[in-house]
Amino acid sequence: METGPYQVGHNMLLAHAKAWHTYDKEFRSTQQGRVSIVVNAQWFEPKTDKEEDIKAADRGMQWYLGWMAHPVFVNGDYPEVMKTRIMEKSRARGLSSRLPSFTEEQKRLLKGTADFLALNFYSVSFAEHHDLSKEENVTWGYFTDQEMKASRDPPG
Repeated sequence: METGPYQVGHNMLLAHAKAWHTYDKEFRSTQQGRVSIVVNAQWFEPKTDKEEDIKAADRGMQWYLGWMAHPVFVNGDYPEVMKTRIMEKSRARGLSSRLPSFTEEQKRLLKGTADFLALNFYSVSFAEHHDLSKEENVTWGYFTDQEMKASRDPPG
């Protein structure tokens, strides 16, 4: 089971929060600068009107944009759908969640640590639900946890 991307993202968010607070306390008053974190986004549209594809599109948005933006701009924590699904996939293999958790102190440290939204946006994809739960030998990780298949029409 893949844990690397989640741990790296977790460490990056905590480092960002510490850097933001350092700037805020030590330099903002004299430099009058603004600090943010750049988040990556890809818009997902459901491939069909099926409820499972609508939910898959939301999962894609949460994994791409929400993973980094939600802790900074909303409540200091990951999107609930990420926490729940990764916990379910981890427990099914006898593990604790592969998504690290923030302490309450870390959530307070992280929430609101951006003076503006800096967004990388590249493209739009169609999302459809891709149920991997019945497949054997799935390596659960950042992409498979989403259980979402993305496509473009036309490609490119």
